[in-house]
Amino acid sequence: MAEKELDRLLDLAQREPGYRPEFFRILFESLVFGLVPAPGFGPPDNIVRFVMWQDPFGHNILPIFSNSVRVKRVVTEGTKAYGINGRALLEATRGAIFVLNPNEQASCRLTPEDVSSLLDAGTTAQRKPVHFVTSDYLAMRAPTSPPAPLIASLTVLYSRLPSVQRAFLVELRNTQSDDGPTLLIGIEVDPQSERDRVVRETATVIEDVGGAGDHLDLCLFEGAGDPIFEGMQMLVDPFYQRSWGSKLASDAVGGRA
Repeated sequence: MAEKELDRLLDLAQREPGYRPEFFRILFESLVFGLVPAPGFGPPDNIVRFVMWQDPFGHNILPIFSNSVRVKRVVTEGTKAYGINGRALLEATRGAIFVLNPNEQASCRLTPEDVSSLLDAGTTAQRKPVHFVTSDYLAMRAPTSPPAPLIASLTVLYSRLPSVQRAFLVELRNTQSDDGPTLLIGIEVDPQSERDRVVRETATVIEDVGGAGDHLDLCLFEGAGDPIFEGMQMLVDPFYQRSWGSKLASDAVGGRA
């Protein structure tokens, strides 16, 4: 994977959460660089030992760099650059705090929990699709205050996932309860084999954008005749549709730059 692509996506992901799932995928595939002791400065063995730094808060971090130019800026007499696949590095050094491109304008910090979630599930967040039991007390309506930043970021994400055909947003309220409404994102996915990926990456964006708290769920359509699907179509227009994808994604990023 070209070094410039990782830098490009890091810059986009810092400004727009809709690009973050793609950034993490490319990070896994890319050649990244760490620092190791130069010959004569480390233990006399064949084990690769990465150099740790200390951040301003006193935490030990493992600095990694997106390209050879960036890592050369910090190489000292006692260190040298070491190139390794991004996934292999994270797997080999689980438990560390990683900072990609420290002291640069665009950087990314990953906690041990972030790394474990990325390696095990492909996302820094977990959110399963909601499953409904039909109830006479559940009212669906158009949302009174749609979360515009979240919709914009999901539009960017879905424009980069060809399997997402349409996405809707509605508000659910239990008429027998004083609890506040829940926002429900309904996603039409084709092919069905992409469902897990769509859920994981949607969850990542929801987590990064924030603002919805625990009052937001996902529902993936099961096909024609799905009662949730039919109800959404009658109430609201989709906030994302495949035929709109490229234009809406460009508008969303342009408005935040």
